[in-house]
Amino acid sequence: MSHPNEQENQQPQSEENNENQLQGEENTDQSPDSTHNTTSDPLAELQAKLEESEKKYLYLMADFQNLRQKAARERMELIQNASKDLIIELLPVLDNFEMALTSMEQAVDIQAVKKGVELIHQQYLGILKSKGLQPIDAKGQTFNTDEHEAITTFPAPSEEQKNTVFDVISKGYKLNDQMIRYAKVVVAQ
Repeated sequence: MSHPNEQENQQPQSEENNENQLQGEENTDQSPDSTHNTTSDPLAELQAKLEESEKKYLYLMADFQNLRQKAARERMELIQNASKDLIIELLPVLDNFEMALTSMEQAVDIQAVKKGVELIHQQYLGILKSKGLQPIDAKGQTFNTDEHEAITTFPAPSEEQKNTVFDVISKGYKLNDQMIRYAKVVVAQ
């Protein structure tokens, strides 16, 4: 058994040991390596990289948005000016129509007026054909839903005329082999 005096002596020694241990731990926290860790902290490095990446992302998004807006402006300009060439080519046709209208007021020879209108019509069709317009020849052809739109039908006078286009109400047109208007037709059934 130990004496009470010995226990008293042991307690102060253990307290001193605890204090020494705490001081030793504090000293290890303040080692020269720990002061350098604050400048090369991996978290701070990652934070800096993240901020740099965010800036790059924002610049990229701004550039992309500017590019989209520029493309939209160019597309609008193209749409607005797409018909410019066609209109320039059609202006002489308009001039000829205006001359025909003024000459019709004083015309005595109907044949001359008719010939003038036919010439204007040919001029107009020539310009449109040069731009890729192709009329669809429908009358007498077999009814084709890819080119024709049946407005009405009537009983076919003969078996050979069944499912053929009897009459054309309005012509159909293709522009560069793409259907832009179906021919409205009367079909014999």
